[in-house]
Amino acid sequence: MRAGPLTATALALATSCGTTSARTTGAGGSLPSAADCAVDGDCPGGLCVALTPGGARVCRFTPQPVTSCGPGEMGCCDSAACPAGERCFPPVGYCGGLVGPMNRCLRDGCVTDEDCAADAGICALASDLGLFVNTCVAAAHCQRDADCSAGPGGVCRPLEDPCCHQVFALWCWYPGGCTASADCDGGACGDPATGAATCVPRPTCPL
Repeated sequence: MRAGPLTATALALATSCGTTSARTTGAGGSLPSAADCAVDGDCPGGLCVALTPGGARVCRFTPQPVTSCGPGEMGCCDSAACPAGERCFPPVGYCGGLVGPMNRCLRDGCVTDEDCAADAGICALASDLGLFVNTCVAAAHCQRDADCSAGPGGVCRPLEDPCCHQVFALWCWYPGGCTASADCDGGACGDPATGAATCVPRPTCPL
């Protein structure tokens, strides 16, 4: 069965967590862009795939585990340090806190969309959206473009949480809406009241 987009766990992180830029840590562990795409040529070194049938198309890149640590890096430094079935990846899902981002041992969080039902989510495949492992993606607002009918030109697209790095949910975007919190002059992109990708006041993110 298809493993699709985000879940409730991810949504919980998304609503409680600050975004850091994509980077490469140590050897391996490149964190690719989750940018929208139309054709494979929009994804250098990757593929352009449908996140959900009839929904957003995103770049798919093969995730690369961490194989060594650079100066000052914390957490695992290669997958040999991880429990069976897990691999070592760069920081993801970091929402702030006294301890900074660190490499983590990760395993798939879902196999099919049914595994994400508790969060009204989809199971996004490792490599989609820059995710390192299969991850439930919150999809309470939409799963496909046809779900976005409150105005003309609506499409269902992933937005990164304004506080948590690499935590996504699906929102309805309409012409004139924001595509990221960076568009919102200090605010956040995504109105929970309407499910639309519009600018709202930025939530208080953990320190």
